[in-house]
Amino acid sequence: MSLRSLIRENIFLLLEKHTHDEVVKSIKRALEICDITNKNNNKTLLDFMEAISIPESGYNSKGIPGGEFDMHYKNPFQLTEDGIWAAQNSAAMEEWRNFIDNKKGLNPSNLSGKIKDQGFDEIKSNINLGALFALLEILFKFDPNSSTGTRDPKKRNTVIFKSIIGDPGSAWKEKYNTSAGAGKKSDFDSKN
Repeated sequence: MSLRSLIRENIFLLLEKHTHDEVVKSIKRALEICDITNKNNNKTLLDFMEAISIPESGYNSKGIPGGEFDMHYKNPFQLTEDGIWAAQNSAAMEEWRNFIDNKKGLNPSNLSGKIKDQGFDEIKSNINLGALFALLEILFKFDPNSSTGTRDPKKRNTVIFKSIIGDPGSAWKEKYNTSAGAGKKSDFDSKN
């Protein structure tokens, strides 16, 4: 990649922004699409995903150190190709794909194609798709042995997400940001 292309790409990333309210609204929509209506689970996942978005892409638009995070850069959940691939292709996520593709929830998605058909760049650039894929990544990663039930849409309102997530900072680092990510648990904790 040429220096000019790199500079242009970084400027574009800086220009494309989302308000924190837009990010929260996109998380709520992802929870609706997956029909996670249990009050406690909905709040736990909303809070956790909101907390994820802050160290992943949040910043204070006024440049105030320690100020409230009110804006986010493009791709607020910092989705990776691996996470998207798992949601689109893993056999463990087939039931969730069928649930979403067949519009089984009370407020189903309005996707024109199937989950598998969504392009990587489209997912990263569309805040609602990004939130949906971030939620699917969480459902996938928090059930590595298919023992907690998060990979089964039939259990979406009976699984206790609060006990599965535990300490949000540790959960973010160990399962979402992972060792490949640059962030530290202390980054998550200090920003939340």
